[in-house]
Amino acid sequence: MGLSFQSTPLFNLVDLLFEVHLTGIREGSPETGYGVPRYHHLAVTKLLQHPFLRRYQQWLDKQENAPQYHGLLEQVCNQIIKRNAVLLPASELLQLGKQHPLVDALFATWDTCDDIIAACYTLIDLLKKAYQDQHSAMEAEYLYLFFTLVKRLDSVFDCREQRLSVRSFRRFLYEQMARTRLPFSGEPIADVQVMGLLETRALDFDHVIILSCNENVLPAPKRSNSLFPYDVLREFNLPTYADHEAATAHQFWRLLQRARKVDLLHVLPGAEGTRTGERSRFLLQIENDLAPRIQDWCCAM
Repeated sequence: MGLSFQSTPLFNLVDLLFEVHLTGIREGSPETGYGVPRYHHLAVTKLLQHPFLRRYQQWLDKQENAPQYHGLLEQVCNQIIKRNAVLLPASELLQLGKQHPLVDALFATWDTCDDIIAACYTLIDLLKKAYQDQHSAMEAEYLYLFFTLVKRLDSVFDCREQRLSVRSFRRFLYEQMARTRLPFSGEPIADVQVMGLLETRALDFDHVIILSCNENVLPAPKRSNSLFPYDVLREFNLPTYADHEAATAHQFWRLLQRARKVDLLHVLPGAEGTRTGERSRFLLQIENDLAPRIQDWCCAM
């Protein structure tokens, strides 16, 4: 259970940052990596208008000791429009940004992965200042997970003699992001708990709400990560996808065992923006098992 890091606004910010550095005019040799001395104005404007940076600008506007940086990002966007510039050199953007560390971290030229890691560290340190209050715990958690990913890659590529290019580093970083999820955790004694089926073992609840009761979600799709074919697994009594489905079914029925009220929600097939299948087989089994009992109850009435 958890929210995929690729579904967070911070991933969108990182993706826009790589777009800026990889869609401009590149100059440099393959030995030194990919240099992006000039950036396209559309990518720059889209990056500066990201909600994370806007939130940091709001925090920056409240700092009375730095009035020269009030409305900084908006001023940069207005200057780009005023100059009618299409390709912006990095030096010009740094000048428009008044040499602020945020602008330096966003638009300083990236040659190797060391430049990317240094820019990510600076960006995290600056953005966390705007999310230090208790009302932004979710955004602070995004930044912490991103810091752990960058720190992990920094330790892996620290001793390499040959530095990675920007594109290669992005592949490694995006692969780590795809595997990272923001865990759902809360107070154990709270009235409402958000958890997966595996976490509900040996627990009873008065009111149970199960989301996404669709096929290929509950149970999960039939995916075999084993190198052995299905017949070989059956011959030697090794676990197959059928065993995983049986474990999911046991956890599902065990969760409903002592609940007083159960809400089972599913997405209609073909709904706009969804790729889910039909209703879960577990729902059909519940309808089939309860139908005779409902008839008997109606006859008794």
